[in-house]
Amino acid sequence: MTVQTSQSYDALPYVSLPFPRTQPSHLAAIGCMFAFEAVPIGKARILELGCAAGGNIIPLAARHPGAKIVGVDVSGVQIAAGQSRISYLGLSNIDLTCRSLTDVDAGDGSFDYIICHGVYSWVSAPMREAILRVCRDRLSPRGIAMVSYNVLPGWRLMQVLRDCLLSFTGESDPRRRATEARELIEMLSRTSPDKGAYRLALQVGAERLGKSTDDYIVHEFLDETNEPCTFRDFVAACARHGLAYLAESELSSMIATNYPEEMRRVIHKVAQDRLFATEQFIDMASGRLFRHSLLVGSEHVPMIDRRLSNERMEGMHFIGSPDLSLAVDENGGGVLVSSTGTKVSFGTAPLTDALARFIAVFPGSSTVDDLMPALPAGLRNVDGRALLREAMLKLVLAGLANASTEPVPAAAAAGAKPFACPLVRADASRGEPLTANLRHEPVELDTLAQHVLPLLDGSRDVDEVKASILQRLREGRLVFSRNDVDVDPNAQTRRVADRVNGLFSRFARGGLLRVHDK
Repeated sequence: MTVQTSQSYDALPYVSLPFPRTQPSHLAAIGCMFAFEAVPIGKARILELGCAAGGNIIPLAARHPGAKIVGVDVSGVQIAAGQSRISYLGLSNIDLTCRSLTDVDAGDGSFDYIICHGVYSWVSAPMREAILRVCRDRLSPRGIAMVSYNVLPGWRLMQVLRDCLLSFTGESDPRRRATEARELIEMLSRTSPDKGAYRLALQVGAERLGKSTDDYIVHEFLDETNEPCTFRDFVAACARHGLAYLAESELSSMIATNYPEEMRRVIHKVAQDRLFATEQFIDMASGRLFRHSLLVGSEHVPMIDRRLSNERMEGMHFIGSPDLSLAVDENGGGVLVSSTGTKVSFGTAPLTDALARFIAVFPGSSTVDDLMPALPAGLRNVDGRALLREAMLKLVLAGLANASTEPVPAAAAAGAKPFACPLVRADASRGEPLTANLRHEPVELDTLAQHVLPLLDGSRDVDEVKASILQRLREGRLVFSRNDVDVDPNAQTRRVADRVNGLFSRFARGGLLRVHDK
């Protein structure tokens, strides 16, 4: 099975990305909210099982030189790609190795964070047991493990697609198999005579596969193994290995008040505030497909405090959603609204200016200390701090903000001399199509961005950057094409000026520029 998995991912590697929900500073913040004190990422040891090409952990190594990071994967192709990037970046605090996760043992030491994203459901039962065994054996005394997996009963609907595709796709080339899979499901969704749930599942599947990448289709639906499980079964498997459930990385999914009123009443009636029963009912009612579950050693259960208190917000860094807007209600209280319609109201509390400041620093983070000066003078005291802590707690629980134990030093605007973070500049210089921003999110880089970002080292103003790009244009090192026909030089000059202007705001909004003290 390990050999088959290796061959599958060598033939069609997953695009190796950063995953914000796996970021240790985010996991540590959730731990803190439940009175579990994790190790600061700046001096932590981090292990990723199934690291692919290191897209999730290489950015962590670049931004936290004091951390020690190990990645393990069975795909030699992906490990080689990751090692090449590490070498280019000159990192010495990260090691990617091609081996089975069953080979992780005492010789690797203990780890403060263990990440296993997109592996658990896609390996055999003995390997799933091995994952949990490694998490238990290799976790440090203050360690947190994060394991993601496909969830039943919601994923049962996806099994319709998997069954169809496994029965009918005959291509051996993985990319042709993905194309064949899209065509098959689209054809079935149009021709099925069923008038009920089966045809609807096919139609939803056709839409899903039409938007999915080849690597996702092949490894999610066409690989040998995909074994979703219920939340209860996962928790029971963890308990057999001395691991206890802490929380979800998507904390807002655990909060009953975030669901429709009727569902909240039923949750309370059926689950009666019991944690596992509540989580299982949410899965059944919502049809959730996927979980990112946080685990700790079972010995910590007596110390976990599930009363979410605003006092634990002290010292946290809060990262707002990208689509927040501020409104004022009829009583003068602030209301934060997301593009999906989620609203959090703060009543008549005099927080409007502080909330406006919180939004204004996007894509960077804020602390209670950062927001205190925006309160009325008479509230810049312990009572004002409590108001701000409670406001940030409400935003985190509603899913309109994330908490972190580390700051996000992203600049809200380009400034006179834009400064892109070193990792981003290096990736762009190498011609990488993707990089990781300061929020640990993936960002695509087009050709112009690959030329502009390396220039943003804080030493050049906007006009100097434009002049450099125009010089590359004249020298033929950069060419803009329209419909595969080169645009004439004068037109290119006008276009580059317009496009570079737009890039700076895009870079800032995308979290690629950092606050520069020099």
